[in-house]
Amino acid sequence: MYWQKVAYTLFNPWRAGEVHDPLEPFEFSNIDEWRTREGDEFLIELFSKYKRWFE
Repeated sequence: MYWQKVAYTLFNPWRAGEVHDPLEPFEFSNIDEWRTREGDEFLIELFSKYKRWFE
């Protein structure tokens, strides 16, 4: 459940149309910290795993 909530929160700016790419930095998101700490592959896998929550 934790990872589902993390993915949902990090994906919100893209879902709202605030950014064009889900990995793009957003002023009110800490996705850059996640990218630095975990890497793009981790985030892409996380988003893919919980994709059903983003549709």
